[in-house]
Amino acid sequence: MRRIIFLVLCGWCLTAQAADFRQAQWGMSVNEVKALHSGELSANQGRRMVEYEAKLGDLDVLIFYRFDGLGRLYQAGYRSIEDHDDINLHISDFQALNALLRRKYPQSDAVVEQWQNPMFKAKPEQWGRAIKLGHLSFAWSYQNDRTRTEHILSGDRRSITHVVRYEHITEPEDAAQAGAADVLDEL
Repeated sequence: MRRIIFLVLCGWCLTAQAADFRQAQWGMSVNEVKALHSGELSANQGRRMVEYEAKLGDLDVLIFYRFDGLGRLYQAGYRSIEDHDDINLHISDFQALNALLRRKYPQSDAVVEQWQNPMFKAKPEQWGRAIKLGHLSFAWSYQNDRTRTEHILSGDRRSITHVVRYEHITEPEDAAQAGAADVLDEL
């Protein structure tokens, strides 16, 4: 009897693992992820994506979950839905959130500031405008054995995108299977 209990406990210890994003684990189904939330679902729901409106500190965000062609969770994160009159405040939001990420992952990479066009480089008061025009972006990343985390602030002439994305690091055969399922899904 003791041996059976020991084997059951050992099996549970081997299969129990920490959450990859919030309470979710990579590979969960849409229904399993939805069962973790008690909040209001946003309008953008489907087989491939689930979103919830939430707060991340003082930041209004959408929590998003993306699923592969086999219906398994492979990516999740936060996308800011803040609307600032002063677009330089998006940089302040990025810096504040990045400070929290660096505290959680102290061994992570430094923030990379990338200029596509240096027109506003010497004018920090115009950097929000530079981001919106796609001239400047900020990026930070961290990776462990299961997850790659990226924090990005960028623009495309129309809008500013501020996102923290967590993505499952898959084995090559898993990626090939999911890709094949994606193609079949498109037919």
